[in-house]
Amino acid sequence: MHSTQIRERCPSVKLIGKARLDNYRLAFTRKSVKNWPGCGVADVLPTQGKFVWGALFEIADRDIPALDKIEGYRPGRASNAYKRIAVTVLKDGDPAGETSAQTYVVCERVEPNPLPHTEFWHGSFPAPSGSRRQRTTSQNSGRST
Repeated sequence: MHSTQIRERCPSVKLIGKARLDNYRLAFTRKSVKNWPGCGVADVLPTQGKFVWGALFEIADRDIPALDKIEGYRPGRASNAYKRIAVTVLKDGDPAGETSAQTYVVCERVEPNPLPHTEFWHGSFPAPSGSRRQRTTSQNSGRST
C-alpha cells in the first residue's frame, strides 16, 4: 500500500521502518476487481528460504476496522477477499529486531497468477515483461542467506 493511501485510511499511522518477513515470497494471486480490473494484487505465500521486504507501521486499534474494510476483510464473514494474519517480522532485517505484526493474505488465489501493474516495480527493480499498469504496495522478495 502506498504511504499516501495508508495515511488517508488510517489517520493514526506511524511508519516504524522497513521489515523483512522470512519464509514467505511475494506473489500476485488475485485479480483486482475494483481499481485495476484484471491486474494482479499483492499477496505473500509461505515459502521456506525466501523473504519479503515491506513497511512496518504502527496503527491505532480504532483505525483497524477501516483498513480491514478497504482490504476486503470482515471478521466473521463467510467470504473475504483477504484475511488478516499474525506474523513475525525483523525490523531492518535484523534478528534482534524481531517484532509481532499483522498482514493481509489472499483468501481465494487464482491460477495462473495475474500480472501486476508496472508501477508496483517502480523504484524497486525492473518490471518483468508483460506487467500491467496497476498501483500496489512496494515490496521486494528475495532469497534468505
